[in-house]
Amino acid sequence: MIVTGNSWFSEHPTMPCGSWREFTERWLLPSMGRHGVDLATGISERVLPAHVNRGRWVVQCPCGGAEMAWEEGAFLCGSCFNAWCGHRLARSSFPAERREIEAILDRRPLTNRHWLLRETLEQLRTENIEHGLKT
Repeated sequence: MIVTGNSWFSEHPTMPCGSWREFTERWLLPSMGRHGVDLATGISERVLPAHVNRGRWVVQCPCGGAEMAWEEGAFLCGSCFNAWCGHRLARSSFPAERREIEAILDRRPLTNRHWLLRETLEQLRTENIEHGLKT
């Protein structure tokens, strides 16, 4: 299973929350407040794409930080609080081939479950074959 913020944090031992809204209210907004940063109104026009790293859907922030991708398609970096777009929320997106990517990667050991934006489904299948995995 390739996890998202929703699945990861719904099972989190110290901070169980299964939705973007709950995670934001319980962690992100208090963290911003401790740093003296207010969430600005509006949403950034830039959409940040998700990729897979060690079995997790992740969104890379322009600041260099990264956060787990959420099903709701919202993004707020825990490192810079989206300073790059005036501390507004940003949108994230999963690829159209998400289910196919997950099915291919699920055959791999967790440490090898990676997908980069430039990789095609055929490349992923070929890698699995080269490593003796079923496609």
